[in-house]
Amino acid sequence: MKKNIEQAIWAYNYIVKTFKPRFDREYFKINNENDYYNIVICYFDGIINAYEKNDKFTSLKNAWSQKKYRDDNNGKKSYSFNMSIDIAKKLDILAANSNRSKNYIVEGLINTEYLKLKKMKYIELLYSSSIFILSIPHQPIINIYIIFTISFQLHQRDIMII
Repeated sequence: MKKNIEQAIWAYNYIVKTFKPRFDREYFKINNENDYYNIVICYFDGIINAYEKNDKFTSLKNAWSQKKYRDDNNGKKSYSFNMSIDIAKKLDILAANSNRSKNYIVEGLINTEYLKLKKMKYIELLYSSSIFILSIPHQPIINIYIIFTISFQLHQRDIMII
């Protein structure tokens, strides 16, 4: 029941934001959570044109499905890359051979290469807006940070010992 109320509140907010209906605030007062559901039903019942009703309802359903998909993939970000056909075939073979998903294979390859790079270079490069921070690991007492601030007019190097 709580999920239905959550969905009804989301649907109400989606309708207000997307379709911008003119609800009579006196007639459509929200006194409790169940009123959201009733207002959504009334909104669709009030649409006379069957094509418009179907289009808006389909839009609402697709948006809800997209929201649920994003909620289920919490902590993950979707990426899109163009790769040559032979790379795609090789990825398919790697995934089938290891009985793992393509996502798992790509994440594993990236993590492996990143760890190799990190071990090879003892300096890690971190990027934050216009400031590059180089930190030298394995300093038990002192961490040394070299900050390069890049400016169009001024190139400046500051060294901070923390």
